Parts: sequence; C-alpha cells; structure tokens
Amino acid sequence: MTSYSPVARLGRCSFENRVPLTVHLELTSRCHLNCIHCFHRGAPSRESGEMNAEQVKELLESLETAGTLFLILTGGEPLLRSDLWEILEEAKLRGFAVMLFTSGTGINREKGARLAEFSLFSVHISVYSSDPERHDLITGVPGSFEKTSLGIDNLLLNGISPVIKTPLMDENYNDLDKLRRWARKRNLTHKIDPVISPCYRKNKDRIISRRISREKVCETVFESGIFDTGDFRPREKLECGAGVNMAAVDSCGNVFPCLSWRVPCGRAAEEGFERIWEVMKPDYSHLENCFSCGVLSYCGICPGIASAEGPDFFCGAASDTADRLRVPVNTVSSQGIEIKEDLG
Repeated sequence: MTSYSPVARLGRCSFENRVPLTVHLELTSRCHLNCIHCFHRGAPSRESGEMNAEQVKELLESLETAGTLFLILTGGEPLLRSDLWEILEEAKLRGFAVMLFTSGTGINREKGARLAEFSLFSVHISVYSSDPERHDLITGVPGSFEKTSLGIDNLLLNGISPVIKTPLMDENYNDLDKLRRWARKRNLTHKIDPVISPCYRKNKDRIISRRISREKVCETVFESGIFDTGDFRPREKLECGAGVNMAAVDSCGNVFPCLSWRVPCGRAAEEGFERIWEVMKPDYSHLENCFSCGVLSYCGICPGIASAEGPDFFCGAASDTADRLRVPVNTVSSQGIEIKEDLG
C-alpha cells in the first residue's frame, strides 16, 4: 500500500473532491526589476485595472468559503503595494497558510519585522546566481543582488528563513553548484526550476530562447538531487491540478486554471470566485495526442506551458526520462518519438 504524507493526502483529497486547495494571487504586475525571463515583459499592461484592497478582501472571503488553504501571494513585486499589510492582515484573520513570493529587494529591517508579525507559511526569494554581476545581468538592474542579499539578512534577523528559488536558464546554468553552496552556507532551502515558462504565446520565442536544453534539463533533474529515481512511480494518466485543486487570479481579478495556463475563466470581482470555480473546466484538446502516447507514463508535461508553446519539449523529455530509467519500452508514441527497447 502506498504511504502518503499528511500534505500529500490533503492534496489527493482536494483533487478527488475538486476543492481549490491552492490559489496563486498576483497582487500586481508592477516590478522594479526587468528580468530577462519574466513572462510579464511584453504582456498586456494590467496596472490600470489592479484590484484595490477591498476587492482583494472580497476575493479572500470567497476563497475561504471555497476551501482554499494555501494562498500564494506573488506579482510582479507584491511589496510594491502600499496596502500589502492590510491584505496580509485579512489573510491571517481568515486562516490562510500564506506564501509570499518576492525579489527581497525591498525588505529593510522594518519590513522584515512587519512580515514576521503575520506568521507566514513561507517566504520565497528569487536568486539567480551567487555572482552579483551574473544575478544583476538577469534582473537587468545593477545592485539588485546586494539588495536581495540584504533583504534575506533582514528576514533572518526576524526569524524568517526564506526559501531560495532559482529558475535555470542559459545565463546561470553553470553557476548552479556555487549557488547551492551559497545557500547551504546560510542554512537556506534551495529549490530549482529547470524549465522556465512563457505563459503567454506572445512571449514564447523570447523566453524559450533563454531555456536550457532538454539534455541539460534531464542532467539537472537526474544528477543534481532534484529527483530520486528510487521514488519514481510511472504516471497512469495525464493528471494536473490546474482547475481541479488549484487556480490562479491575476491583479485585475481574472481567474485562470493556473499561472502557466492563462485561459481566462471569468472575473472574480464581477462574478465571484466560487461561481467561476463551479463551472471551470480546463480544455485538454491541445493534448489530444498525449492520451495515447507510449511514453505518457514518464512525461512531466505541463498543460499550461504546452498551451503556450506546444508539447514538443515535453515529448522529447519523456523519451529521455524513459531512457534514463532504462524502461523496457518498445513503441512509437503518437507524437512520433521512438523509444528503443532496453532490458539491461
């Protein structure tokens, strides 16, 4: 019998009962950084339609009623909202486990102390390299590494140990080992995302051009400790929590299945999140060929990314995964990828 952790059981229960356990809320699309891989760059501006504090509070009330527990506050840069403290107070009163995603550049001692008052579930800070010049090259803002490092120090001074996040791209791939040592020296949890996402079709070519190769993705996943092959369990079918036990809301109140799958399903301020959630049904028609694919069991395809750019990247990665795991497969998938038999 498979044993699940309490969080995993909660996730499975919410999936089976279609409860929006986790919701990403983009509080703003504004940001003082200009990261080369950011999907907001070149996207339609939403600053003029940004929800005010009262609208956000109404959304939080609706999320609580719908059964949301994990509330991820992201942006843009959430700390650019002058009413962030008011929103955090409301989230705390409603019992959400709040995760804050930030660059950390705006966290001085005072703000670090204020954040500590809200008993946040976690704070995630993006660090792209332990080399200040390389980090600043990616953010497009000189001095940003120094400000981010200071923000981390101010959190630590107030008892908050942030999670360090690093999306990998060609510009920082070779810095990974040094960055891990940098995080370890500070006793910080370090998480890596090997596949950056375009989210919008309009941004597809620009962001994909920054993405590390499929071969490097597999090398990172299998050889860097991200993935334990001993824990591998082939997937039986294409399952994704987007629109099933998770959702996303942008700064204007538009509701999507997830941040990477930006198919608008309604506007929370006008229709209410609960009503939108009741009728939300993600369309998998763009993945029609995947359901009969011979390597679906070893595919980590993201329906959202595939919606923006097509499934080809994941098709190749599934083939590589099957080869890496020495899976005895002898078939040609519906995507035309041949997997040779390996019984060794």
